[in-house]
Order: sequence, then structure tokens, then C-alpha cells
Amino acid sequence: SEKFGKYEYPKFTVADAQDGTEYGMMAIITGIYPYNVSLIAHETAHQWFYGMLANNETYRAFLDEGFADLMTTEFQNLIYGEENKRVSQNKVIDRAYDLVSNTFSQLYYGYLQTVNNGYDMPLNTHSSDFRNAIRQGGGYNLVYQKGGVMLSNLHYVLGNDLFYKALRNYVQEWKFAHPYPEDLRQSFIHYTKTDLNWFFDQWLETTKKIDYKIQKVKHLGNFKYEIYFRRIGEQQMPLEFQVTDKSGQTDNFYIPNTSFQKKPEKPTTILPKWYGWGKKLNPIYKATVELDDKIKKIEIDPTERLADIDRSDNVWHKGFPPILFDVPIKNAAFWRSYKHFWRPAIWYNSYDGFQFGVNFRGEYFANQKTYNFAFWYNSGLANQTLGENLGKTHQKIAFSFENRGKFIKNLENYYESSKISYLAGLYKHEFALERTFRPQDEQNPNAWILKIEQKTMYRFDNNYLNFRELWANEQANASINISLRKTYKQGEWRFYNRLPAWASVNYSYISTEWLHNSFSRFFNFRTRFFARHTFGNAPLESALYWASANPEQQFDNRFTQAENFYSKPFNSLTDNHLHSSGGLNLRGFSRMVSSLDSANFANSPLRSGASVNLEMDLDKIAKMKFKIKDLQIDNSTYLFVDAGFGLNQANKVLPFRANAGIGTAINFRFNELTIKPLTIRFDVPFWVNTSQIDGKEFAFRWLLGFERRF
Repeated sequence: SEKFGKYEYPKFTVADAQDGTEYGMMAIITGIYPYNVSLIAHETAHQWFYGMLANNETYRAFLDEGFADLMTTEFQNLIYGEENKRVSQNKVIDRAYDLVSNTFSQLYYGYLQTVNNGYDMPLNTHSSDFRNAIRQGGGYNLVYQKGGVMLSNLHYVLGNDLFYKALRNYVQEWKFAHPYPEDLRQSFIHYTKTDLNWFFDQWLETTKKIDYKIQKVKHLGNFKYEIYFRRIGEQQMPLEFQVTDKSGQTDNFYIPNTSFQKKPEKPTTILPKWYGWGKKLNPIYKATVELDDKIKKIEIDPTERLADIDRSDNVWHKGFPPILFDVPIKNAAFWRSYKHFWRPAIWYNSYDGFQFGVNFRGEYFANQKTYNFAFWYNSGLANQTLGENLGKTHQKIAFSFENRGKFIKNLENYYESSKISYLAGLYKHEFALERTFRPQDEQNPNAWILKIEQKTMYRFDNNYLNFRELWANEQANASINISLRKTYKQGEWRFYNRLPAWASVNYSYISTEWLHNSFSRFFNFRTRFFARHTFGNAPLESALYWASANPEQQFDNRFTQAENFYSKPFNSLTDNHLHSSGGLNLRGFSRMVSSLDSANFANSPLRSGASVNLEMDLDKIAKMKFKIKDLQIDNSTYLFVDAGFGLNQANKVLPFRANAGIGTAINFRFNELTIKPLTIRFDVPFWVNTSQIDGKEFAFRWLLGFERRF
């Protein structure tokens, strides 16, 4: 009542039930305290915004849901403080968790995630018009989060005191009177005696976004600076920024965008008005500031109320930004700025021996922008491979770099990514553009994903490989690759087209793969269909194989990109137990023995082929699962059947092949840590339909792998 105005009904009841919703004088809630506090706060706020104001919830839902979401965060800030930590069952992990803003986690996160994924809609939209979705799909969540974020940004524009006075006036003016969006607008304009049409026009009628950046800082001498700001988004807002000098002193500045200037809560220097609109009319503003010491840091909107969709460029540091030790825990999405980490990096392969290095990575807001750079010194320590002469020629250093994000402002619907590596005897780079098309919103599993990629590989030392005969030395392999994926609830379909680029090899291929999961009462069924046809002669590293992935695909798995202590005992061209899922994936034919040119050899390349792989999970009748602190270990046991056919390089159809067996996959997962899950797979293809392998159709054969293909 203090914040919204007096509660006018005679009573209020909170009832425990199996749902959460609002009625006049009653809130239905579910859950267990204290986890249902936010639900109680949300449904209580509805007693004012819907219950007392009596707006039409269907016509413009943000008029009650937006207010209720904002007031939920205000309530949590009052009860718990503005920032809280996640809590787990591990006290060591708890100490490494970041403090999380209630306002961000409860309000801004959902809005920014939806908008950054390209599913924004104007707030002044009927509830039935959110992409024809039902319930809260199709972007309908915007009436909650975007509605609340709009009000939070109105708070940012007006200041704390004036905002709540205008809010209480709106409640008093329109209680029991059925307000519409134009009534909300006019009530705030009349009470504040300022023209706020520019604000409501942008938030209610458009999908314009707020996006500012610190473009550059120019030192004019002594302690005088010019700070250049750029408006990248089409929505214009007043701008607050804070400058921290080397002594730790902070100075606050305010750039108005209209004749209105809010009453600052701290001592603040008011700068000249920024005249401009959209991306083209005065998008750059120069602020001249004079301080008592040299600048250390500049930050746009230290209050974090401004709904800037990309705060990664809202903080400027003199010199290098802080680099934190990388504790591998699952922290909440970080929105305040780009966050940088480092950690030691140690690896091993049989040719380089132990590799000692350091890994740097950075992330911004739930992987909207990421980078990872690792550098190793290859010591040769415990090298166990190829004798004295070859052992001396291994590469002394290795590195890998990759990044992904929306870096090109004119391609805001695309993710750009790049990968460059120099390790395990191979130079490789990949540059890609990727776009996701969904009919409704990011929660919809039905999507089309288009990716265009340029890829180049150059093998300068094949002594690193498990199968050195299958990758030619000193030969470039370059391609332009176009892939299209269709995802749906139970699986996905993939189409891949590889085209030649500049290189010493000239080939192309098309392939398709369908992965589908189906479920019954006792069993889960996994299905994979794969087919590929090659034009020209593919080099051995990129060819199609009967039993497994090709060497190019194996390089993408850290465990199979080079020979290692665990692969050497199991790997040879004539007796191969180490398996990488891929190709036609006929697991029973991984150990075929013959010459490299023979059609019966597992590692002889095919021009074309097709296969079906079926697995029946026995998880519901034969699954083990246990936990060691944060580590969760479980296994999945399955029966499998693989069948397919292939064409050799002369386009001759080879005999149909099939196998069957049983397998188990042991999964190691961390609940609270960001360590990638590890799967160790053990397959026993005890039957094959030919005796060409080891003279028997039924025999004990086994394979070890580090992943499951489907």
C-alpha cells in the first residue's frame, strides 16, 4: 500500500493449491517456502494491477502482468536485498557463486534473452496476436518481462521519488475504472508535467532496442578527457555514466535527451542535451569531463536499470580489464559487462608428450558473446611414440582460438563464429555465419538452422595420428560448407553440402542425416539414418567409411585428434578397438582385416553409402545411477543394430552389411560445474552378416569410444 496506494478491498486470502494465479481478494499459489515467495509477491501485486484497476487482461496483458513482475522484484529487493547468491549442497561451490541482481534474474534476463534471439514484439499487442501461440509461447512472455522492464526504465527516466508518486497517482486515478494503455500514458504525463510520448511510443508501439556503447576516450591533457558515446540501437534514452579515477573517486554524469531532467539521487554533473533519434540522426555524442586524477574506468548506467541489449561495450577500462581465475561453476548469466577468465591448461599426446599452457576465455550474457584462447608449450616429456629422430621434430608450441557471438551490427540476426588452431600437426581455420529460424519463439523446439562456413586444413605432420596412412602430409584441404538443420521435439534432420574452395584437392559431397527418438512404456528407441554421395575423389581424411567417423571428424574430439596413451594399445589398421561414431557407423566392421585397397577393409574409403542405426535403450529396466558430491555417474545400456551398403571408388555396389550387439555408455556429469560431460562407450557387436572379419559371424568383439552419435 505504501508503494502502490491503499488496498481498497476488505480482505485478502492466499490459498495453497496446485497452480499460481490471481483472483479478486485471493491469490492461488503452489510450491514450498521460501521458493514460492516470488509467486506470492506476484499474485499479491495483482490485487492492485487487475484486481483494483480492473484492466482488461486479455486486451493488453502488460497492464497487469508487467506491473506485477516489476513489483515482484521490488518486494524481493526489500526482503532479501538487491543481490543474492545461488545456494547448492556444496559449501566450496557456494563461495564461488557470483552475487546476482534480483531485478536482472527475475525481470531483465527473460526480456533480454527474447529480444537478443530476435523475438521482440510491440507491447501494445492483443494477447491472441503473439504469433498465434498458446499459453505463454510466441513471445507472450514479453507482457511480463518487457512490461516490467518498460516500467523499470520509466523509473530510470523519472527517478525514484517522481516515479512512485506518479504510480500512486495512476492507481488512485484509475482504481475500479478499467484503464487502457492510453490512460496509463496520459496519467503519467499529466502528473509529471512532462512530455513522455517519446518514451511510450518507443516501448508500446515499436520493437526499437536500447543499445549504447563507449566508442573511444581521448585524453586532452592534465585530467581533462573527451568521452565519445555511440547510439547503436534505434531507441533513444537519457544516459547516465560514472567515471572512476585512479584514486578510486567516482564522478557521476547525466546526459538528458529531452528538456526534462530528473532529480539525481547522488551529486551529478548535468551535461548538454543529446539531440538525436534512431541510428542516423546524431548517433555520436562527445562528453567533455574534467577530473581530479587519471581515468581508470567508465561505466554507462551503473544502476543497471537501462535495458541496453548489449552491455559488453558499456564499460571501458584503462589498460587491460580484470582477468579472474576460472572456477568452473555454473554461474548465472553475466550482463554487467564482458567477463574474462584464465586457468592452467595441461594435456598430453604420445608425440608431444605433456603440454603445459594457459587458457583464457571470456563470456557475456549467457554465451551471447564468447571467446576461448589456449596456448601450450609442448615439452616432449614422456613422449612415447616414434623414436629419437621423429621425437625431436614435434611442434614446440600449440594454440587454439575460437569465438562466437553477434559482432556485426548489420547482421543482428546472425551469429558469427571463427576457429583457428595450430595443434597436433594440423593448421585449421573455420569462419561461419549461422541463423536460426523459428516460427514462434526460442522455446519452440521446431526450428531451421542455416550455417555457411569456410574451412581450411593443412596437415604438416601426420605422425600425431592414430592412422597416419589416412591423412596426406603437406596438402591443403579447403571447402565451403552449407548446412541446414531442422530440429523438432524428438530429434532433428540435417542436410550438408560441401563444395571445393582453393586447395590442392577438388571434390564435393552431399549428405543427409536423420536422428529420431521415440518412447514407449518400457523402452526408448533411437534411430539414425545417414546417406552420402561424393563427387570426385575425396582425400582420405574427409572420405566416407564403413564403421566410423573420418579423421577430419575425429580431429574435432580432443580424445581422438592425436594418438594417446589410451589409444595406442587399442589402435592399428588391422585390429582397431578405439571407435569414433560417424560415417555409416557399422560398428561390427571396425576390425575388418585386409589391405588398404580392399573393399573389405574398414578404412577403405567409399564414394557413396547409406545406413540405418537403431538402438533400443534398456534404461527403464537396467539403469544404474549414483552421485559422488557434485559428480553424477549413470549408465545407459542398449541393444543395437546397424545395416547399410556402400559404393566403392569405381561406383561398384558392395555387398550389404549388417551387425548387431549390446552396448553401455557411462556418463560422468557435474551438476554445478561447467566441466564438459564425459561419455565412455563400450560396444560389443557380437554378430555380423559376413565371416570376412575374423572367420565368424558370431564372435566376441569389442569397441571403446568417447561419445554417442545419437
